[in-house]
Amino acid sequence: MSNRFHVRRNQVGAVLAEGVVSIWLIVTIVVASISLLINTGMSMFYKQKIAFIAMQSATYAAQLKLGDDRQTKGESYAKSLIKTMGLPVINSEITIKELIVEGAPSIEVDITLANLPLFHGPESGMLPFSVTLGDKAVAIRQQAPEAYVWLNNNPKMSGYLLPVVRMPAGGVNQSGLPVVIP
Repeated sequence: MSNRFHVRRNQVGAVLAEGVVSIWLIVTIVVASISLLINTGMSMFYKQKIAFIAMQSATYAAQLKLGDDRQTKGESYAKSLIKTMGLPVINSEITIKELIVEGAPSIEVDITLANLPLFHGPESGMLPFSVTLGDKAVAIRQQAPEAYVWLNNNPKMSGYLLPVVRMPAGGVNQSGLPVVIP
């Protein structure tokens, strides 16, 4: 009788050990899955912010006047947006270049942010501590007037301001008409 009881007790102990190991594996897998899900959500959150910053910066750079330094002003604007949106500016790389899209002059802004922090749970060896993300946006430059020409042939009548989108050869001042530059 004691031998039979001994065998049964060993089987119960083995089942208990298997149960404990199974529960431990399940808990570990669930914690790792939740950490991965949180990191995915944080990465999507960062990506949305970077896309917004890139689009706003491209729009800003596209609206600058012809004489303005797009790289310097656009980069400064993008960095201020990055800082305002709570992202680290120190590891940012911003490139602004002019290009032609379907014959229209355009501005392309490429932003990359490195070492964005991620959640790292107890299994920190499995998941990265940070991520590098970037985005690119293109904005078409609007053909805004660079100057206005004042036309008034008769001093008793009101005159007209005509926008000058394309500068004539030699500049607007070579036309011999009064010019208003905004």
